[in-house]
Amino acid sequence: MSASDGGGSSFHHFVAGGLGGSFSVMSGHPFDTIKVRLQTMHHAEVLGQRSFNGLLDCAMQTVRHEGARGLFKGLMPPLLASVPANACFFMGSAFGRSFFNKKEEKELASHQLFVAGCFGGFSLALVTTPVERIKCILQTRQEVSTRSQIYCVWDCGHTIFRREGFKGFYRGLCVTFVRDIPSGGGFYMTYYAMLRALNRGDEEKSSKLKSALRVMAAGGTAGVVNWILAIAPDTLKSRVQTGTGWRSHATCW
Repeated sequence: MSASDGGGSSFHHFVAGGLGGSFSVMSGHPFDTIKVRLQTMHHAEVLGQRSFNGLLDCAMQTVRHEGARGLFKGLMPPLLASVPANACFFMGSAFGRSFFNKKEEKELASHQLFVAGCFGGFSLALVTTPVERIKCILQTRQEVSTRSQIYCVWDCGHTIFRREGFKGFYRGLCVTFVRDIPSGGGFYMTYYAMLRALNRGDEEKSSKLKSALRVMAAGGTAGVVNWILAIAPDTLKSRVQTGTGWRSHATCW
């Protein structure tokens, strides 16, 4: 199997997924904070908190009232979990693809890559649900806090456990499965299918720069497909996990 088709050891998948996930979390967290606040804005209005008129207004109000650090609320949980979470996704996908290609001697069809990615999405949801429960709650807090991120995470986790027990960390698991399984499949299929198409007939001639650009193009496109599939259930997940008027998936729908 060629490298472009996702071959390699589980250790390589672990390292690549972990490092890539850390950089992704740090660069994307401000946008994620804005996303979560817009998704849960209805309940903020009910509680008398600030409401927003769109992405830019949300960003400007957050910085104006809470400072730039307000955009990074809840960063610690996903950052600490990025290595195991992304590693689990790639290892789960590698496990899924082993059903179709036990000896890694042939290229997988697109639908097989999709199924393999679904295995990765399932594994990812198990890790990210408790992490995102804490993250989303911290992101929707509009008050200015002088306490450290570590204290805020500990306090939030302790409150969840005291009020709801261990199962409280897994509120929203079902809708996280609905989000991560198909979106994981779409990401994995798009990434490897596109990278394979871009590299076809030119594996030995490509410079390192050209190869890197192809990886970026495949990864960027796969990310778009991932969020097209994920955004609707992600909105439900944010509302269920923050307790914004919906304690179950049925009432949220």
